[in-house]
Amino acid sequence: MVVREIYESEWIDNLLDDELASWSPEAAVWLYDYYFHKAQDTGVPFVLDLDLISSEWTEYSEEDARKCFGVEHSHTEVGLNRDPRIEKVLVARSTFRNTWKYLVKLKR
Repeated sequence: MVVREIYESEWIDNLLDDELASWSPEAAVWLYDYYFHKAQDTGVPFVLDLDLISSEWTEYSEEDARKCFGVEHSHTEVGLNRDPRIEKVLVARSTFRNTWKYLVKLKR
């Protein structure tokens, strides 16, 4: 297998081109940041695997997060109301639509 370093823009383009996952531009950036920092912290490079990422993460709108997890804005950082199914949450205010967006990684 040949591995090469890719730039942030390539990573984001690959995620946005993944028609099965349908990531928003914000989610693509958040996922890049998450894996980039994880690789820096651990010293282990991350190989871009679109199937793995789309099987681990789900993007939720504010409304969908409320329906699935009973989320309140002030509780998102503590695991969407401490839901035991959730391993990791990435949350940010969407600058494009002025709404909250969530990326949720469920425990396996």
